Amino acid sequence: MVGNKAPLIFVVTLLVTLWCGYREFSAIALRGAETYRALMEWNGLSSGVYRAFVGDQKVMEQQLASSFPDHAGWHGGDKNKLKKTRGILIPAGGKNQMLNAFVNLYVLRHRIGCRLPVTIAYWGDLEKVKNHTLFDRHMDSPSVSFLDLSTLAYPRHHRWLVPPNPDGSSFWNGFKIKVFALYASPYDQVVLMDSDAMAAQDPEGLFRHPDFVKKGNMFWPDRWCTRVKLFSMLGMGQQQQQYQTDSGQFLFDKTRHPDVLEWLLFLNTHDEFTYRYAHGDKDTYRAAFYMAGKEDQYVLVQQPLSVGLSYRGFFRSSMPQGFIQHHPDDGSIAFIHRTSQAKYSLGDEHGRTFTHMLLQPNCEWNRRYWHFFRPMVHSVPVLEKPKGKKKQPAKEVVIVKIDPSSDIAAYQYTADEAAHLYRSEYSSRDDGQISRNETTWLVHITLEVVCVLCVLYLLSIGLRMVLRRFYCQDIS
Repeated sequence: MVGNKAPLIFVVTLLVTLWCGYREFSAIALRGAETYRALMEWNGLSSGVYRAFVGDQKVMEQQLASSFPDHAGWHGGDKNKLKKTRGILIPAGGKNQMLNAFVNLYVLRHRIGCRLPVTIAYWGDLEKVKNHTLFDRHMDSPSVSFLDLSTLAYPRHHRWLVPPNPDGSSFWNGFKIKVFALYASPYDQVVLMDSDAMAAQDPEGLFRHPDFVKKGNMFWPDRWCTRVKLFSMLGMGQQQQQYQTDSGQFLFDKTRHPDVLEWLLFLNTHDEFTYRYAHGDKDTYRAAFYMAGKEDQYVLVQQPLSVGLSYRGFFRSSMPQGFIQHHPDDGSIAFIHRTSQAKYSLGDEHGRTFTHMLLQPNCEWNRRYWHFFRPMVHSVPVLEKPKGKKKQPAKEVVIVKIDPSSDIAAYQYTADEAAHLYRSEYSSRDDGQISRNETTWLVHITLEVVCVLCVLYLLSIGLRMVLRRFYCQDIS
């Protein structure tokens, strides 16, 4: 029976192998075509993209000049309101981002005692997670609300937010969704925090800071001090020692700056131009103030960030695990922005605590010694703790060990506790479906295994035929 079925098995295996080869060569050709198209766009279409952007910019200026008062209330309300609503906005969607949002809110409610209302914004079924009962169960009132941005009416005077692709899918970019979340948030004065940005003190007090009261916004610096190409393309002036913006957390008064919001959404929906010359949304906020004629009202906290490190003392090497932002007045820790491997994940039970902190390195040190997000502290003089009031040279940095009894350690312990609590009560059945990424990954692995087995089978047949031929020749 097996011998009779051998030709059929061989034919089926051969066909599957040919299909696998066609699939692989098609993927290679597609990647090559995409690379070639990207190079052509970069070299030949850059001027066209720029001209289209400038044309849309002029149209936007005319619209804002003629009809801005008619639609200003869509997102900002009345700037003369006696009492403005305040709240925290967290753009988050998907399982891991929702886990990080839960951790941050748990720390806010149980460790810090913040009473501001919170809205978690997400985009449709692509980011929908049904484990909302976990938030109601473990968060004290006021409760957390959820906002599906895809159900909101989109402003017609703006370009599409999620344009459809020819294959029926949607072009996905979380930076644009984050900006639209700010645009459509239900609060007049907003504290926007990424799902991986955790407050280390009650952010409500920042609303009373003189800079925010006077200018209606407050942003924190990134570690990058290099020039932003987008600013040059827009004709903005730049300083060599000027920090870029860390948009992981900021305060914004929508009633004071509705025109800035319009330009902000404009910049981020023209991402084929904007994101080519800037990294995501983070520097579009200052650009939006410039385009609204309010660059002098843009507030960047003059406290350089510190860096949370996982420190290995034997080799004096370190791995950044997050950015630590400071209060604009006293320099105390205001926010902890986890990055890279420091973000919580459902599939990883390890904690995310920092062991050391690199204290507020300046622009010159960052530019000279920190490449690819890894401070090369083993190759420069390192001071384990500050020594008096002596001014440190640019090539020296201050690294201090985090005291287990300090506030930042307590916040991290509470965050790890919240992550463990979320994982223990999380159920994939609550989502109602397996995530699209998991399904795609399983199908891809299964097809790869089938292809490899078919190739091995054909190779074994070929090898057996070759050996049989040489064996028969030797006998003859």
